[in-house]
Amino acid sequence: NVSDVDANTILIDNKFIIKDNEKRRPDVYCKFQDKELVFEIQLSDLSLGYILSCYDFYKKHGMYLIWILDNFDVRNQGTLERDIKYLTKYRNFFKLDEKSETLKLECEYKFVRLTNDNKLQTPWVKKSVSLNDLKFDSEVFQAFYYNFGDNKSRTETLQKQREQEIKEAERKKREQEKLENAKKTAKNIVAKIA
Repeated sequence: NVSDVDANTILIDNKFIIKDNEKRRPDVYCKFQDKELVFEIQLSDLSLGYILSCYDFYKKHGMYLIWILDNFDVRNQGTLERDIKYLTKYRNFFKLDEKSETLKLECEYKFVRLTNDNKLQTPWVKKSVSLNDLKFDSEVFQAFYYNFGDNKSRTETLQKQREQEIKEAERKKREQEKLENAKKTAKNIVAKIA
């Protein structure tokens, strides 16, 4: 909800944040609820060093950095996208949702699921989200919609449990087949003796 953004704090490309002899000028700065958000809008590649220095600066000063990648293509990721993707476990990409009449971001993220035959899949999913839909990790100062890392870990644990259940079911089936074969053999022996 845009009403949760303090309108007096919205600054576009004109606020220098100066801390400890370092300075940054985010493309957009605002206060949302009790958090400081900075948006960096990227239309071209940046070096990994620059990406990390931005991330470290904002993290050190308790600000949530949201990269807005306008030309992002999940099927053809460039260096910038890969660098940002592996920065945190969340693997969420954001761009402005230009179809929305209110402030919304189009979030693309890897969704984790198990197939019926217990295969792990991580397809890309796209969803339009508001700032209120986002979660905020106050340890790494990252905003995200879907927690890829935690969901992948949970799903891998579930996959292992299912794998054990499948193995146990197969073992019981083999035991049952052996028992039935033994009964048939015994029945044949009894029939021959009779």
